[in-house]
Amino acid sequence: LIQPDLNAGINITESFAMLPAASVSGWYFAHPQSQYFGVGQIDEDQLREYARQKAMPLEEARRWLAPSLRN
Repeated sequence: LIQPDLNAGINITESFAMLPAASVSGWYFAHPQSQYFGVGQIDEDQLREYARQKAMPLEEARRWLAPSLRN
């Protein structure tokens, strides 16, 4: 019997959101000819351009992208 609430501490809300929010579920597909890449750290100029294209205040973009910003 699969009981994620007991086994992993994950609950599903009435709107089918997973709690805690860090829980992830999905379908993942692969193909032998696929090519994957990682996204590295971004610089300040890339942050400014992202904020401009999203019409978002720079500090808001900085908060959203904080884990990807180069120190």
